Amino acid sequence: NVASPSSWPTIVSGDLSYPGLASSGGGGSVQFGGSGASALMNLTAGSTGFTPGNGAGTYYYSFALQLTDLGTLSSGSSFFAGFTKVGSHNNGFNTPTSVGARLYVQSDGGAGYQLGIALGSGDNNVIGPQAYDSTSRYVGDTLFLVGSYTIKAGAGNDETALWINPDVSTFGAELAPAATVSVVNGNSVTDMQRLASFTIFQNSVNEPTGLIDDLRIGLSWADVTPPIPEPASAALGVVGWAIVWLGARARRQSR
Repeated sequence: NVASPSSWPTIVSGDLSYPGLASSGGGGSVQFGGSGASALMNLTAGSTGFTPGNGAGTYYYSFALQLTDLGTLSSGSSFFAGFTKVGSHNNGFNTPTSVGARLYVQSDGGAGYQLGIALGSGDNNVIGPQAYDSTSRYVGDTLFLVGSYTIKAGAGNDETALWINPDVSTFGAELAPAATVSVVNGNSVTDMQRLASFTIFQNSVNEPTGLIDDLRIGLSWADVTPPIPEPASAALGVVGWAIVWLGARARRQSR
């Protein structure tokens, strides 16, 4: 197991890889877990991010994930990543509390865990409807996750979805395959007012310790699921929109 992280997400040595998925390499991953500070990365869409008026559509994040210690997860659940509505340039050092496409982890009641997605809300500290995959995962498993948030015209009708280990044949495709789990806002919470950043959280002592690698943010499924290049083109390297090294570009947020 990886040693417990410091008070914020930290770069540690070692890459995570997933079969068929292009890797940016670099020899490092992001370690997170427990209660501490959070790391926020601004999205580039002006000073306010993507809003229903200027950016209705679906926005994706993806990364490789490996949980290395479940900690006290058996006593509850915790979310540890998602789109947020604030940018560091106008939020000072406050941890975001309005989070869309919240990635959740919960105990399966035994030795494993389950992943889920919550819609989130434009209102602070409001979670919104949740959906969990019933498949159990275990410490040491390397997973490939894609999350999405869809901003729709009108009110109370946004959507969120989560893909866990999507089929390699879909990597780089124009359209996303069927999601593992998804949630539609049935006017139960306020839609996100904007998507201005992506945050990795360390909000809870229930939160497991884990590693994240090859974080990508994109405007399409293809943007965040680049396949390994064919041998003839491998020398061109990995080309993808907004491949982000969290350790180099994310802003550390104190709680």
